[in-house]
Amino acid sequence: MSIYGRQRTIGTVWYSKILHKGRWYYRTLGPISRREARARDREFKVQLHRGEWSPEGRATAPTLDEAAQPFLDWYAIDRRRSSVNRRARSLTDHLLPCLGHVRVDACTPSLVDDYCVLRRREGASHRSINLELATLKLLLAYAGFPMKVRWLQEEEKDIPTLSPTQEALLLKAAPPRMVPLLRFALHTGLRKSELLTLTWAQVDWQAREGLITTVRSKNRRARRVPLNETALNVLRELNRCATTTDSVFRYKSIYRNMEVIQQRSGLKGVSMHTLRHAFASRLLQSGADINTVRELLGHQDVRMTQRYLHGSTMVRRAAVLLLDGHQSANSRASTP
Repeated sequence: MSIYGRQRTIGTVWYSKILHKGRWYYRTLGPISRREARARDREFKVQLHRGEWSPEGRATAPTLDEAAQPFLDWYAIDRRRSSVNRRARSLTDHLLPCLGHVRVDACTPSLVDDYCVLRRREGASHRSINLELATLKLLLAYAGFPMKVRWLQEEEKDIPTLSPTQEALLLKAAPPRMVPLLRFALHTGLRKSELLTLTWAQVDWQAREGLITTVRSKNRRARRVPLNETALNVLRELNRCATTTDSVFRYKSIYRNMEVIQQRSGLKGVSMHTLRHAFASRLLQSGADINTVRELLGHQDVRMTQRYLHGSTMVRRAAVLLLDGHQSANSRASTP
């Protein structure tokens, strides 16, 4: 099909893309129904074959510069502001200065490879380049020219976790008002955005299998997270004069508080994401399977969970220690 629609604030806008005599022709059909778009597309094809489409009215593929702002407007319709800002920075800081003059139909894999070589010479990490390539891939797909991208191999880094001693230092250094939030994060594994937007209306006090909170993760999929006794006690202490519309943790931002906690405790690089990783590592160390951990963290793919748990020394040591118990059991079984 040579027509495709894009969601805009005025509704779905339809476009026509036709290959005629080795050249692509584009035409905006307008915010109309699919049936009308098909009819106008057929008329457009007839005009092309009859030679009635004048050179003055003939459209050409836009450049990346020209397609950038419409792409960001479309991307911002149902995305978080932080995600939109990240795409905008990739475009304005890196992609457009190098490739802005290139038409979307002329952006080839070899051209993208040259861009990657240039960014590596500038000292950019493979992860940063991959984020920029993801933005470019989305923009080309939006413009009607999807392209396969060869991703760069990223180096996996160990994500810091917390030992029981470090956890005690963290809670001792935290302001009293922050302690419930930190304890709840350690025992639920919720993301920072999920914690700060959690309201009492999302808490299910009547659940048979225990207190369960319904959260909506960054991938916009709702999930139900069971709460253990520690997390339950945190909510009981906070739920004294709360209404269903109130936030559980009344914070808009905790960035400055985490900086203060790091200075007081002497723990460098500790963030809310560290607590989420500690939650996952402790579950695995206790014998939970990785698919259960994936569901609790709200990941769609188990490979993402493996990235969170990569390099956990405690988990690896617990797995190796299982061999000692296996060997002891075999020794007892072989003793007459």
